[in-house]
Amino acid sequence: MGDHYLPQVLLKGFAASGSNGMKAYLFRSEAEPKLVSIKKVAQEHSFHGRRDQSDLELKMSQLESHYAAAIRAARQGECGNYVPELCRFVANISARTRNVREGFSGAVEVMLSAAPDALSTDKHLKKIRNQARKTAMRNLREKFPALSPRLIRLKVDLLLKDEMGKKDMSKFIKTGVQQVVSQLDVPEMTMKAHKQALSNTFKDTERVELLKSFSWAVDLRAEPTWILGDVGCIAKLFNSETLCNVLMAGKEELEAVCLPISDKALLIGRSPQSRYQPDAKRVNQASAGLSQDFFVASVLTDGERALKHLIGLRSRLMSDDELKRIMQS
Repeated sequence: MGDHYLPQVLLKGFAASGSNGMKAYLFRSEAEPKLVSIKKVAQEHSFHGRRDQSDLELKMSQLESHYAAAIRAARQGECGNYVPELCRFVANISARTRNVREGFSGAVEVMLSAAPDALSTDKHLKKIRNQARKTAMRNLREKFPALSPRLIRLKVDLLLKDEMGKKDMSKFIKTGVQQVVSQLDVPEMTMKAHKQALSNTFKDTERVELLKSFSWAVDLRAEPTWILGDVGCIAKLFNSETLCNVLMAGKEELEAVCLPISDKALLIGRSPQSRYQPDAKRVNQASAGLSQDFFVASVLTDGERALKHLIGLRSRLMSDDELKRIMQS
């Protein structure tokens, strides 16, 4: 059995009727929905690291046990006595999923692929030449303190003209960056960074403190309504009706956070200025669209089947064009 990146205590809220809390309907974009064991959903071998090299999975399991009472109470609409625990749980879910790791890995790969061209543009060459000029002048002043500033500037300008011609410099930088990028193991780098970030979720981070300032409530429905996507939490931003990945929400932008905790209960945290009221259709569409691979539900109806085709449509943290523009800025 692998490590769960969506905890079983959360997944059990979406168990199908008659399954004794152990099975849920799994929806993937390119496959027929099927009833599967919760133990086999949202898990990956050594996702939190090998057991003999890391205690992260053990800590995550202990965390689930610690938050279980808060989740059970929230599913009944009672969350007032568990706000600190629920804030930490939401922060943990926001950071721990495979969706997060794959999203950052994909973004880094796009940016690195654009790096050779982006860093060899006229704009960046000018920055490099200016920095090289400053460094060379400083070195000459230290080595030849008797030289006048004018002679130093002339010497440096001649060196740059002879050694750093525009075309040669562009080719040199592009080739050098390509060599560096080719040697990077992006998935491994991302995995290590993600595991370090997960270790920090055991502390009251700035995000946890922000969530503690929110007012928390539960939207309860009489019939199965909510689905849980592999994105976990979703965010509502001020001045936008489009729900998004929590990771894309800055501190000042975040109006509300939604986390489906069962098929009949949606946990909502609202900022003090928010009057946000969730629309079930929009929340479920966001849960499906922002997820990379799947969502789970307690029922199999035409409504869930329609959502299946949205999976992955909005799962990218940023588009390729946006990432390349960042590299070129």
